[in-house]
Amino acid sequence: MSMRIGLFPILIFASVLMITVKLGSVWQGFDSESPEVRGFKAPVFGGSAAVAQEEAPPVGEEVPALDGGDEIPEDMLPAETIDVDDPLAEGDYSDLSSGERLLLHELVARRRELNIREQRLQEREALLRGVEMQLLEKQERLTEIKAEIDDLLKVYQQEQRDEAKKLVNIYSNMKPKSAAQIFNEMEMETLLAVLRGMQERKIAPIMAAMQPEKARLVTRELAEIRKLPELPQ
Repeated sequence: MSMRIGLFPILIFASVLMITVKLGSVWQGFDSESPEVRGFKAPVFGGSAAVAQEEAPPVGEEVPALDGGDEIPEDMLPAETIDVDDPLAEGDYSDLSSGERLLLHELVARRRELNIREQRLQEREALLRGVEMQLLEKQERLTEIKAEIDDLLKVYQQEQRDEAKKLVNIYSNMKPKSAAQIFNEMEMETLLAVLRGMQERKIAPIMAAMQPEKARLVTRELAEIRKLPELPQ
């Protein structure tokens, strides 16, 4: 019994000694820790604002830049800047990957380009409609002018016919020699218009009294006129 009591304190002493040795090795490990571990500071939970204020740099002081050898991890790079008028900025697209966001931006840009193109096409279409309306108005005006010209031409032709009838009556009642002298100096177009309205029995003595060359030309012109087909009215 006494032997058991003597061994128990020895076991307790050995256990305490082993724990002390382990704690010493752990403490020594913290003293010789790597720069990454040495630079680590545990976050303060529930601490006072004075501690956080001591850690934060003063207002207006520049934050020290990273060393040349330090690189920012790819997953910590800032996201692409989005325009203020970008409709994607209003939604939550955090669940999309960078490739999907890029594709979505390209689709939005393509949609904007199509909208601009559609607007330009609509402007051109409106311009073409305006030009078409102007052309239609001009066409209507030309039709009106043509109708006015046709009316004036009809009036002129009727006046010419009336004038020719008067001349026919005048030269039909004249003596053949007197009419022949006038016909020798008359223009061919007017002469033919008068002769076409005269009766043949009136034309014969006048043609006989005319100059032979003039009478020959008048005869040929009258023959050509009779060969021509009548124009449809």
